[in-house]
Amino acid sequence: MFLSFSIDELKTLNETIAVALKDYGDATSEREKLYDGPEGLKVRIPLIKEYLASFTGGKKGQKYVEFTQAMKGV
Repeated sequence: MFLSFSIDELKTLNETIAVALKDYGDATSEREKLYDGPEGLKVRIPLIKEYLASFTGGKKGQKYVEFTQAMKGV
């Protein structure tokens, strides 16, 4: 099976792919900032765990366990 495209169709497809790749790259950069940034999740997760561990039950308390499971996607 052979697909046939005109030059104009190929240019349009190429432009569409270029825009999609740029959008993907921008979204990836933004997600990395949210996680690795100075106030991102990478910094906040240990602080949240420390705070939750201060409640009754410590690291076995319901709040701590539920947060830990949520972060693991369980």
